[in-house]
Amino acid sequence: MKQRIKLPVLSEETLSEIAYGMENQEFESVFCLDDGNVYPQEMLEESFDDVDSHNFVSLPDWTSADGYRLMCSFVQVCDDEKLRNELSHALNSGARGVFRRFRAVLESHEGALSKWYDFKDRKMCAYIVSWYRRLFNNKDIGIEKDADSLPAFEIMANYDIVHQESIEADVSETIKREVSDPVVMKVLEAFSTKEAFCAYKDGSLCGTLAFEVVGDAACVLFYYIEKGSRGAGLFELLFDFMNRELERRGVERVAFPIPSTILGLGSMLDGREVGSKVQAQIREYRVADWNEAVESAEIAYIV
Repeated sequence: MKQRIKLPVLSEETLSEIAYGMENQEFESVFCLDDGNVYPQEMLEESFDDVDSHNFVSLPDWTSADGYRLMCSFVQVCDDEKLRNELSHALNSGARGVFRRFRAVLESHEGALSKWYDFKDRKMCAYIVSWYRRLFNNKDIGIEKDADSLPAFEIMANYDIVHQESIEADVSETIKREVSDPVVMKVLEAFSTKEAFCAYKDGSLCGTLAFEVVGDAACVLFYYIEKGSRGAGLFELLFDFMNRELERRGVERVAFPIPSTILGLGSMLDGREVGSKVQAQIREYRVADWNEAVESAEIAYIV
């Protein structure tokens, strides 16, 4: 029988240790599942009296090619045209020392190096979290799923997510059943090209998020999670799928009529109210801000 392993908390300090170990090309490091620390492979005998009694896994794969691709990604999102051109030239000159040249360009522009580090940290952390999720779901090493240790790392695998390009009868009936205010219902009916992301379990509708796109903007119109599926992260799942789809279609902003505390959107909202006092909770956010800050649900969504 496999030993049950309880994964350690993936704290900011742990993320930093893993990222450092990934980038260090001088020696190979491993992650200890027992204490949540990173150790150089060659120093395990010095660090533990009995190495075989502990559980270790290799860090996520990371090579100089991954570092180069990350720099290319930064150039693509750089909004300073002069800096973007200089960085592109540094990456594409063909000469050796591309990492040194890239850094030199960043240092020549005030604040650019800090922006690069912030970008790199976000991307590497997302990469590490994705690796940790797969590790968490790896039955081969007998991992024990402990909600206290991993408050936000439980795989959502029980729902089928469907994009209804025009809402179907089940969604329409749910809206009619859940919206009791006739004025609100009249407003919803005024939107003629509603679409929705829906969650089904065993063929039954468990959650839906309806919205409408107008030009380069969209508005969340209605959302509902059935009682038995609440608290599992299903709303966040539908919300994230919507944002990925909107960005592919060139939608830049979304009117969001739900309190920002639900998803931690506070820092993304621009603070503008939309409409009258009745709609005072409506704010706008940029689709790109969500998609940049949150790892895609299309890889493997977790709560």
